Amino acid sequence: MINGAKNGFPERWGRYTWEGLKYSLYIISHPFDGFWRSQREKKGNAAAATVINALFILALIFSRQATGYIFNYNDPANLNVLNEIAGVAAPLMLWCTVNWSVTTLMDGKGTFRDIYIATSYALTPMVIFIFIQTIASNLITYEESGLYNLLSGIAYIWSGFLLFTGMMTIQQYSVKKTVFTFIIDIIGMLAVFFLFLLFFALIQQVVDFVYVLYTESMLRLR
Repeated sequence: MINGAKNGFPERWGRYTWEGLKYSLYIISHPFDGFWRSQREKKGNAAAATVINALFILALIFSRQATGYIFNYNDPANLNVLNEIAGVAAPLMLWCTVNWSVTTLMDGKGTFRDIYIATSYALTPMVIFIFIQTIASNLITYEESGLYNLLSGIAYIWSGFLLFTGMMTIQQYSVKKTVFTFIIDIIGMLAVFFLFLLFFALIQQVVDFVYVLYTESMLRLR
């Protein structure tokens, strides 16, 4: 019985995550109803959202390494997986935190979990089109670069639209209020980023000061 319980959890978790991943395909074609049901009926889940983020990172790495040489301006030999992960995880967490802080003050109905799920699900078109674009880049010529750029444009516009409708739906905002909160979110993210750089610079100066003080002390002791 105990072994059965242990074996049952991964299976249930896998099915739960898989259902959430399948639901992302419904959201990209029915955004308003999809995000509404994701929040109210718990159709979306954080496990599937995390998998989507992981797939997004893999898609970026795949694009960086496998894009046709005509369109690839990166050096495949200089791949740093940790940088790729941080490049997605840090902005995602910053966006979710700032958006949650702002919408909480503006009577938003979405929780941090809702924001994380909606934001992650909005990346689904990006994941799909990055893989398609990368494969296409190895099959088309430079003269057909319009198709390559078109795929990028579709991915960005589609994901942007999903992010906007997702935030508007889960927070129960009007279009104007959603636009206003997006502006505040961007300003807030820039402010947090500036404070982070300021804090990092301050820490670096303290470390340098301690190092110089230690060096002078050692020289005098000699």
